[in-house]
Amino acid sequence: PYDKNGIWSGCAVIDDAGVPRLFYTSGGDKMGVGMAYPKDDSLVEWEKSSLNPVIEEKPQEYSRTDMRDQYVWKEGDVWYMIIGFGLQHGGDPRGTLLLYKSEDLNDWTFVGLLFEGNPSADQTGVFWEMPVFKKMGEKYVLLVNRVPYNGVPARTQYWVGDFKDEKFIPDTPIPQNLEVINRLLSPSVADTPDGQVTAIAIIPDEIHEYANYHQGWAHLYSMPRIWNLKDGKICQSPHPVMEELRCDHKSFIRQTLSDEKPLMINAEGHQMEIMATFYPADAGKFGFTLCKNPDNSEYTQIYYDVESRELVVDQTHSSQRRGIPLRIRKDSYDLDTSEPVNIRLYMDGSVVEGFINGEDAFTTRIFPLNEDSSQVELFANGKNSEVAVDYWTLNSAKVKMNF
Repeated sequence: PYDKNGIWSGCAVIDDAGVPRLFYTSGGDKMGVGMAYPKDDSLVEWEKSSLNPVIEEKPQEYSRTDMRDQYVWKEGDVWYMIIGFGLQHGGDPRGTLLLYKSEDLNDWTFVGLLFEGNPSADQTGVFWEMPVFKKMGEKYVLLVNRVPYNGVPARTQYWVGDFKDEKFIPDTPIPQNLEVINRLLSPSVADTPDGQVTAIAIIPDEIHEYANYHQGWAHLYSMPRIWNLKDGKICQSPHPVMEELRCDHKSFIRQTLSDEKPLMINAEGHQMEIMATFYPADAGKFGFTLCKNPDNSEYTQIYYDVESRELVVDQTHSSQRRGIPLRIRKDSYDLDTSEPVNIRLYMDGSVVEGFINGEDAFTTRIFPLNEDSSQVELFANGKNSEVAVDYWTLNSAKVKMNF
């Protein structure tokens, strides 16, 4: 009965005996926390704990009844758990995180609130989902996903700070956005055996339900990324494992770009990696035209606008399919265009993931109708702009399953 209405996101940890445990959001008459163990080392089948629910419901002193998405970690000899939550202070609702602790992962005691937002100042919304609380070096990263509210979309945001007296103390009160263009959500973060912090995250379709129904699927996960904390900022780069998918390397040496002379890449299909180094010079904007067909009826442009200092994803002509939004998405982004600008793009079917100067990332989805909407061009509107390009066709990943 404690999860009769659904099992939702949570967290996986290795306990002190070396056994994996799952903590998950249990949806019953009350929202709580369940726990499960693997039946064997294959980790395919799991059994719910006889102790469930290990947390029955939200703390009694709060009026809001929904809580979800656990993140569990160990600090010294103490296990901690945070859960996404929201406060309802009359007309001032805000996101927050419930903090619990345990000595054995079985019995949990409510400690208080790890941290709470101030949406009038930090735009963090009224409820937080899918939290991550990760120590990177000597600092802690607190990452949350605000839920959509009053027309403001969901977004992944984070602070960097310290964990003191069972509270998170941010270095600065205003969070940073994980992505330059708001598309990617809810990262799952883990340490690889070689000590790298690696993340994958949800990339939603953001299309009409009609289109989702006829495609027969919705949303996907990103490629794996490496996170490094540099000067109080999460820097993202493609995981090196992606290089194993490369084949058919081609390149263009540094050459001039102009409105009349874009650089066309002979794209075959929709699985490519493009590594471009732009030399903007006098360009007012520079970037890529993707998924373009010969009659120019379908295409998407991703470019940097030097004057407005914005990264722009222009999809007003991206698709002739029914149910695909045609819009422009952009956000402020400071980029030094007096220096070369390196942009790595990964195209895989409908998804495009980009990385700028090995630090900043953006993501989008493109759903063209026509099979020949596969042309790729690099462009700039200056007279002295240049670009150098390496690009590869990407093989499909060989994913091994044991079920």
